[in-house]
Amino acid sequence: MAKKALPSGLVHFLGRSSPELLGLVVTFLRKLSVVAENAPLLARAELGLVPRLGRLVTCGHEGLTRATLRLCYNLSFVAAQRAAMAAGGLVPKFVELLKRPPFRAVTLRLLYHLSCDDGCKPHFFRTPAIPIVMQVRSLTD
Repeated sequence: MAKKALPSGLVHFLGRSSPELLGLVVTFLRKLSVVAENAPLLARAELGLVPRLGRLVTCGHEGLTRATLRLCYNLSFVAAQRAAMAAGGLVPKFVELLKRPPFRAVTLRLLYHLSCDDGCKPHFFRTPAIPIVMQVRSLTD
């Protein structure tokens, strides 16, 4: 699949507007992201994967948002992708999703990955992440 440039071909479909097509593409990209030979292809800056995912995180379709968060979580294991997420302004969007219970588990794991990266830490200061996490924690106690 990497030889045929399938991951880069799929990223171009992220510009479409059909939630069903976008859900299918994001789910397939998520499955491709766990294969070691596809990770460098998805991490290329000229591909522009993370900025395209930024608009899908805040879409109104719950299934597409969940699939996009799971793809972002898989991508967050690569330092370049974490930096791209922070630079692309995704941290405030992830923090807002903490308020919604269906997305809370994957969003907490994703924010934890981002918070472990020293380059991403300054992006948390401009968000209400800590009070929201404390409020979520008090709800689960």
